[in-house]
Amino acid sequence: MLAQYYKKYKSISTVPNHKTLNKRLMSDAENAEYSKSYQKNVMAKHSAWQTYSSNIAIIQNYVKDVITSIPGLDEQYWKDKCWNHIETWFSKYDHDEYAREHCHYPHAWGWVYFVNTPEGSSPLILSKSNTEIDAVAGKIVIFNAGINHHVPINKCLNRIVLAGNVGFDRKLHSAKLEMSM
Repeated sequence: MLAQYYKKYKSISTVPNHKTLNKRLMSDAENAEYSKSYQKNVMAKHSAWQTYSSNIAIIQNYVKDVITSIPGLDEQYWKDKCWNHIETWFSKYDHDEYAREHCHYPHAWGWVYFVNTPEGSSPLILSKSNTEIDAVAGKIVIFNAGINHHVPINKCLNRIVLAGNVGFDRKLHSAKLEMSM
């Protein structure tokens, strides 16, 4: 039962106090180094995989709270699976930029948080179901990392998302093993 629920699970919500938070995240995005730009799936500016700030931690904590509120996936389950935020990055899209269809497997969860969404911002598309999720600042989408998704050609400047992956953390697992010995 849990496996079937997880397979199809997605959560779309609005982060509390997002307007204030997004101003701070915009500053973080401006100061980020975009070392992974135009390399793989995101044909736009892409920051380093481990982009981090105290503002990003607020979103990471929100994601964890949503995941651990799923029946059967409580805080203890999270700890037992040695889950953690493995990667977090900004993507900045300008005119005619996009993301190819992809998924975030082998991670357990993927998420996208909309930071800046000027008029003309492309939606997030869950590819198989063709579910279109409008780009609205403050909205967060949390989904099974195996769900393919893409971003169609963007029609504005400065569409900014913060995205991430939750999954098995080898360092946590090793530390857990060392403590049990």
